[in-house]
Amino acid sequence: MMFVVDYDNIANSERQLGVEHVVRKMLRLCEAEIPADVSRVEVRLYGGWYERGSLTRIAQKISADLAQYSPISHQCQVGRRILATVALASSLLADPATLVDNTFRSRSAPKNILCKSQPWVKCSNPSRCPSSDVHAFMTSGCSEANCSVSHADVLERGEQKVVDTMMVADLIEYSTRASAHIAIVSRDDDIWPGINMAAQRARAVIHLVPTGGASLPAYYQSVRRSAYKQIDWR
Repeated sequence: MMFVVDYDNIANSERQLGVEHVVRKMLRLCEAEIPADVSRVEVRLYGGWYERGSLTRIAQKISADLAQYSPISHQCQVGRRILATVALASSLLADPATLVDNTFRSRSAPKNILCKSQPWVKCSNPSRCPSSDVHAFMTSGCSEANCSVSHADVLERGEQKVVDTMMVADLIEYSTRASAHIAIVSRDDDIWPGINMAAQRARAVIHLVPTGGASLPAYYQSVRRSAYKQIDWR
């Protein structure tokens, strides 16, 4: 059995408790759905792990945790034990020798970012607010003469790329294997085609839906019901 996990979809409050906590919670939520003859599962964590061939800082931390905790032994309530091997998903199941690079990318801040007018609602001292300098810079750029630096030159944002596509590809690949059982942790709508395809082929697809305030679209109900089951991450 394989767990396909979009790690960024798990609440930060849970991720801060560490990989071992996250994996044990997944196993606890899914243990009733894990076949009785399965004693080992594979957990693949997907995210922005690589930038220009190097592990990102968060990936380095997770790797250090995995070196300490993986494999993770989980004692089920019914008395059996499940052993979970956990790894960062750095390549496709169909092509394990090829690194999927640049899954994390730094981008410049959008040029249309605006700063709200002062005074700000929660400001305790509007006349001497140190954030006024931020407002001035965001509004007019650098105050130094002959300097053309703007907020777009200073700010940047990080984003994941290719991750959802990797997950879909691996869902489809794994679903072709004999007696495939799959658990997926994701609330991203982009993953639906992969879930739908996997449910057509796999014995079972268990969808752990992280709490995010929004329910899944109605068309998830069209997934083959005999193979697909939703479980709330709670």
